[in-house]
Amino acid sequence: MVVICDELQEVADLMCASAPRAPLLVKIKNTRRGYAHGRTGWVSVPVWATEERLEYAWYYVIHEVCHVLSGEHRHTAKFQALERRWLAAFGLVPVYRGVYPGELQSTTGRTLWSELRSKHLRPRVPRIGSYRRRAAGQNERS
Repeated sequence: MVVICDELQEVADLMCASAPRAPLLVKIKNTRRGYAHGRTGWVSVPVWATEERLEYAWYYVIHEVCHVLSGEHRHTAKFQALERRWLAAFGLVPVYRGVYPGELQSTTGRTLWSELRSKHLRPRVPRIGSYRRRAAGQNERS
């Protein structure tokens, strides 16, 4: 399913209408991840996220708008509380794996989206950083 920008723009408009701030423009861009640009007044959602289920695209725009509304660049407790509140308003319950959800459920507990069944995401596997390889005596280029 490909979500059109108008649907995501409606989500952002609804969220901004509840807060004392000007509307944000939603841009769908061919990038690896989304961005929240509060000062310039826009948020971006990657193209691949719009090819997932509609609920995941909603999650993505809600996540980015929450960065602007909370004034938090990081996933702080204040940010997460706002994100959970808005996800609940759309009937979504996140099951977090770290700071991002590995699953989105309905309020009745039904799985709506899962990272394991995603077309674009693979389960997160811990990677050994180059600093750890060097510390372990492994050559960085081997």
